[in-house]
Amino acid sequence: MTQGTIIKIPLAHPALAGHFPGHPIVPGVTILERVAAAFASFMSEPVRITGFQSIKFVAPLAPEQTCNVSFARKGEGQATFDVQSDAGRIVNGSLTYVLVE
Repeated sequence: MTQGTIIKIPLAHPALAGHFPGHPIVPGVTILERVAAAFASFMSEPVRITGFQSIKFVAPLAPEQTCNVSFARKGEGQATFDVQSDAGRIVNGSLTYVLVE
């Protein structure tokens, strides 16, 4: 895996207000939005993610927790990703993409 991008979801993020009051955790879709943005930065060419083929959430992500997103290309239009904090893996999986002209 190639080192990617550091992500950190602020406590003030709007998705955290209802997820869950008094004990907020970052929703999976918010994490995947950050993975998608990090992947766009990782690639040297403009890309569009066409799907997430597999996703395995292993541990919750707390607001303000710093994570590293890393990627590995796995053939034409395919890549894997891994999101890790100091405490261990948060989520990993695979995605498909196309190059944008």
